[in-house]
Amino acid sequence: MEFLTYNNTYLFVIVALLSGGLLAFQYSRATKGLSPAQTVSLANGKKAVIIDIRPDEQYREGTIANALNIPLDQLKSRAASLPKDKAVIVIDQDGRRAPTAANSLKKEGLEEVHYLTGGLMTWLKDNLPLKKPSGSRKNK
Repeated sequence: MEFLTYNNTYLFVIVALLSGGLLAFQYSRATKGLSPAQTVSLANGKKAVIIDIRPDEQYREGTIANALNIPLDQLKSRAASLPKDKAVIVIDQDGRRAPTAANSLKKEGLEEVHYLTGGLMTWLKDNLPLKKPSGSRKNK
């Protein structure tokens, strides 16, 4: 009977280690949510590409400086045009769609993909500026 307990203990330890390794591997590949301060730091330091996935109308009302507008429904088809050697930060209005969009870009082969936690609502709560994109239409 001692033999069975001894083998079960080893089996349990092996399964636990393999499970932990798989979880660590998945976590290392997962996208990461960033605070507004981390977003600014990454955008300035690593010259990250900021992708605003909101519809064009919302984008034109104001976005983070230098953000590109790639609406969510176009993201997959335009992913190949994004630089694979730069960090990418996905932003949306309220932080609900950006994590899924960021994971989609990761699956398309982009190496370092993040998203703004809480979206532009969090950005504005931190009193950070929005900029109207160049070429935006003025309200009549």
